[in-house]
Amino acid sequence: MSTSQAFLEQLKAMTRQHLEALATESAAAFAAASGLAATGTKVYHRLIERFDMDGAQEIGTALVAVASGEFDSGAVALRDREYRGLRLILGEYGDDLPTPLRDSLADLIRGLGAGQ
Repeated sequence: MSTSQAFLEQLKAMTRQHLEALATESAAAFAAASGLAATGTKVYHRLIERFDMDGAQEIGTALVAVASGEFDSGAVALRDREYRGLRLILGEYGDDLPTPLRDSLADLIRGLGAGQ
């Protein structure tokens, strides 16, 4: 392996290590903010797997808004990726969500789905 290839491999390994640490920290922050202490990190890592880091951040923020009641005022607009991510959470983790959050999320998904 050439010196430049070895250097590139070293950089890739460092980047991967930092991204993995960031994903772990982000998942913990999501679990705390969403109130999903038991399943939050698992949900967030699934979002990263399916939608990448940026998507997980967007979808996670939308779920925190649902959990905190920010969407209870009426008018709601979601990007397609947020909608698909929230639908994924409900479909794959619905049984693990607290009942009020599961119900709010189901109502949101049902209401937005009716408009499609």
